[in-house]
Amino acid sequence: MNADPLEWSWEWLPGLDVSIAGRLDGLAAIMLALIVGVGIAVLLHAAAYASGQTRGRLLRLLSAFAVAMAGLVLADDVVTLFVFWEATSVLSFLLIAVKDTAADARTAARRAFAITGAGGLGLLTGLLMLAQSAGSLRLSEILTTAPDDGLAQAGIVLVILGIATKSAQFPFHSWLPGAMAAPAPVSAYLHSATMVKAGVYLVARFAPVYADEAVWQIPVSTLATASVLYGGWVALRSTDLKRLLAYSTISQLGLIIVVFQIGSPKAALAGTALIIAHAAAKASLFLMTGSIEKVSGTRDMSFLVGVGRTKPIVAACVGIGLFSLAGVPPTAGFVAKEGGLVAGVDGHPILTTVLVLGSVLTMAYATRVTVTLYRSDGSAETPTIASMSGALLWAPATLAFTALALGLAAPLFDDLSRLGGEAVAGVSEEGLKLVPGLGLPLLLSLVAIAGGVVLDRIGPAWTGDLREGPHPYDRLIDLPATLGSTAITRSGIERLARILTITMAVAVGLTVPFLIQTTATADVPTTTGWVESFALAGVMIGAVGTAVIRMRFAAVLSLGVVGFSLSGWFLARGAPDLALTQMLVEMIIVLAFLLVLSRLSTDVDGAPRSTLPTVVRAVVAIGSAVFVGAVAIATTSVGRVTTLQDEIVARALPEGEGRNIVNVILTDIRALDTMAEVAVLTIATIGVIRLFAVAGPDIVQAVSRSDQQLYAARLGGRRRDVDPSEES
Repeated sequence: MNADPLEWSWEWLPGLDVSIAGRLDGLAAIMLALIVGVGIAVLLHAAAYASGQTRGRLLRLLSAFAVAMAGLVLADDVVTLFVFWEATSVLSFLLIAVKDTAADARTAARRAFAITGAGGLGLLTGLLMLAQSAGSLRLSEILTTAPDDGLAQAGIVLVILGIATKSAQFPFHSWLPGAMAAPAPVSAYLHSATMVKAGVYLVARFAPVYADEAVWQIPVSTLATASVLYGGWVALRSTDLKRLLAYSTISQLGLIIVVFQIGSPKAALAGTALIIAHAAAKASLFLMTGSIEKVSGTRDMSFLVGVGRTKPIVAACVGIGLFSLAGVPPTAGFVAKEGGLVAGVDGHPILTTVLVLGSVLTMAYATRVTVTLYRSDGSAETPTIASMSGALLWAPATLAFTALALGLAAPLFDDLSRLGGEAVAGVSEEGLKLVPGLGLPLLLSLVAIAGGVVLDRIGPAWTGDLREGPHPYDRLIDLPATLGSTAITRSGIERLARILTITMAVAVGLTVPFLIQTTATADVPTTTGWVESFALAGVMIGAVGTAVIRMRFAAVLSLGVVGFSLSGWFLARGAPDLALTQMLVEMIIVLAFLLVLSRLSTDVDGAPRSTLPTVVRAVVAIGSAVFVGAVAIATTSVGRVTTLQDEIVARALPEGEGRNIVNVILTDIRALDTMAEVAVLTIATIGVIRLFAVAGPDIVQAVSRSDQQLYAARLGGRRRDVDPSEES
């Protein structure tokens, strides 16, 4: 059934053999269909769900995420795959924090980005190690070669790390429940239908190749099993409907991975079907939960008693979605899960047991939610949801109907799922059926359904939110800031002068011993022209002036003399580009200093003096000067690497087709370096613009007031308080 995949490639980094390579086969086509199909429903729902400026931002970010996800599933070059993989993490961060005024959303976004970003770095390293063993950067060729040497096995472990973090598998799951702070359309699209499926997508690619390898089999099966059971258990105890769905997602993703881990063509077929069924059902549930919350103001199930009696369409959509997850006929979930059991009973008893237990837990919370929506309870007020209409209702209803229709049209569902299954594992002789034959798989399905109902009936004694405390990941993310704050507080180095003194003292103490041997035999040039001598004299005069002048403006201008004199030295040494750059930077620094100092007093006599002894400060200052000089001597006295230097000079202008060798080196030879530097500067600029856009000139005034209050406190009242009218 599967046609030959479509492949294309454009050279990106020829020197590193990196291309923007793509490959469209059956599994990629299935993923694209989900990205587009679910995406349309989510965008329509988001347009009705959000309002104001948030709506436009939300729609733009969701569209950008769809593009990134499409690039991920189409990528065949591992570097290109990583680029889109990280793009989904960045966009997920922005989407979770789309309400940037909400503290919980910002915290959740940061946690999600930290966990998935760290996993992404592990994924890149693992894929490059596999590429090294296979001799190719193409994912399709790596899987065809299936390297299994020591380097490849280490790479597989790192790939598993990336998969587990992206698909929120235990113990890397905590970012997904936190991400429920995002609007419902974001949860529906990223955290049920697409982003979390990125990890499952790689499992579908790797499992048929490495399912029997212990280095893959043991960690993947263990993580997935833990996720199925833990996620299902917490979902069963949740009373917040969105939280229940979040932990249900963790459990269901683990269940899909378990099916793929079986490794046979039957399992690949069933796993692909589960991806489709889960996407339709879970996206419908998240969207409907968002609609209920928007029109009723709550998603606590204790306040949703009886909704099914007043709003049957709403309750029917929720019921279809949940029962499809639980594998109840005639939904798509039943057809897909039955296929997984058929594959599992063929020699995989442990994985089959996990499938059954996961289905029992799913059926238990599906029953509880559905019964709650239809239960009659005079003590609870039925929420008013009469205003639900348009996309708020029909977007989730369409997805729920799809989950039901695919089950009823099992032959069509089988043909669709075969596109993905055959692309990764070959042809399965046994297909998906709505009415399976009598046998062990059907018996296990019935046991799971009955067991879930029984578990729900005996559950009230222990049902209740299982709340998790502060997660270790949050503490790990905050660790650098915590350590820095603690060090500053306990050491009393809150003053900038002390920080600089200690920093320079440590730098000198650690590096001077290594510089002694280098500088002792260094060939130091002893001749300079009169222009260079004049420039160096200007540097020394400016430095001394900055240290002794008591007027702020004069001190800053004296500091500028140092920079401009250094520009003259660069010019005399034949580096006009460097001289111009130095002059521009110096102008900006001097102007920035003057702008800030314009809000402070004109002299520094009122500033608090350092409490460090003068001898200590003098020793550190002299040591720093010697240190800088030694570094300069050590770096300039190193012998010329003639081969590399001459090669660059010989090839730069002819091949770079430029007239300025410095520009050619920056744009061609050091292109990636330059691109990274531009990216860093761009991010910093955006941050500064955003800061001043929010705070405006008040931030400078606040700094000025804080500075003057600090001076007054340090001087113990010896300096008069500043009159508010003179602050400017």
